[in-house]
Amino acid sequence: MAHNPLPLYYRTYESAYLGIEPAFTGCVFEAVDDECGVLRGITMFPTPGHSVGHMAVSVATSAGDIVVAGDAIFQERNLEPNPDERWRYWVPARFVNSYEGWKSVEELDKRADYVLACHDKVANQRSEVFP
Repeated sequence: MAHNPLPLYYRTYESAYLGIEPAFTGCVFEAVDDECGVLRGITMFPTPGHSVGHMAVSVATSAGDIVVAGDAIFQERNLEPNPDERWRYWVPARFVNSYEGWKSVEELDKRADYVLACHDKVANQRSEVFP
């Protein structure tokens, strides 16, 4: 998707079609489609729904499994219940595929002791390395 995005995603992936050089130009990638081990204690697994081919990364630590969720969820709040809708999760509404997105949130919840959401300013500010 990043190398050949749909027109709707040209800006997201800084497509050459728009005359923008992507930040990953010149990088070599190994594409994976399914769950795989990267290094001992680090696993990638599919979390589609928000975007095509999305993957999350699980890191086993002495404090528990930390999952870097990417765009599968935007904020820690997305794993909390939404009582008004009677949903188990307060999921983000931006999905390419709602079914896959919901299933990915369930998978994150099942695997993670801690989740690092990508757009959670409050959670990111707890870090000493937050810009």
